Amino acid sequence: KDFTLSNASLMLGGGVATYEGVAAPSVDFKGLTRPNPSGSNPDLGAYENSLAKSPYPKPVKNLTAKGGASKVTLTWNANETADKVKSYKVYKHTANFNVASTYFVASTTDTSYTISNLDNATRYYFRVTAVNEDDLEGTASNSIDITPKFSGPVWWVDANGNDENEGSKTSSFASLQHAIESAASGDTITIKQGRYEGTGNNNIELGKGKINFGVQYLF
Repeated sequence: KDFTLSNASLMLGGGVATYEGVAAPSVDFKGLTRPNPSGSNPDLGAYENSLAKSPYPKPVKNLTAKGGASKVTLTWNANETADKVKSYKVYKHTANFNVASTYFVASTTDTSYTISNLDNATRYYFRVTAVNEDDLEGTASNSIDITPKFSGPVWWVDANGNDENEGSKTSSFASLQHAIESAASGDTITIKQGRYEGTGNNNIELGKGKINFGVQYLF
């Protein structure tokens, strides 16, 4: 049964007794008995490999992502010491993907990495691989996807804006109410010059006071 090269790095040497419901044959292409060594799992390749385990690092586990303003921070678990990992490779694409050099972002020795200069309206997909001291790259982690989100700390309101925008200076909200709901404690809301009225701008309560833009209020 066919399987991808990313799976092959773990199947050859490490071996498995079955793959997607198909059992490994009792002999290899040369007619040699599987498994070798006795008691190990048989390879799924055409030839039985006598390695006791795969020389490749295991897949990266527990990849998580946290979005921010035009950036995403990835974190993952460190591989086991036995994998002798010297670095991790980060890959990015705008669709679910298999690892390829085209999507390579960077290498890092840490178990976290921040990708910047992203589009806040685009959904991104990420995968991470481990590379050992022999420069062998293991199977990629599961794919994780996330859309970066503007997070202030300065939020902008424009009479010609839209509450579907992200709230940045160039993509401002239309109502003060939406800006208040989006801002965190300590953030700043900047209101551009203009006429503010209607839903989201009337009877806005701030502590004990109240702001009413019902007729016209120019900044």
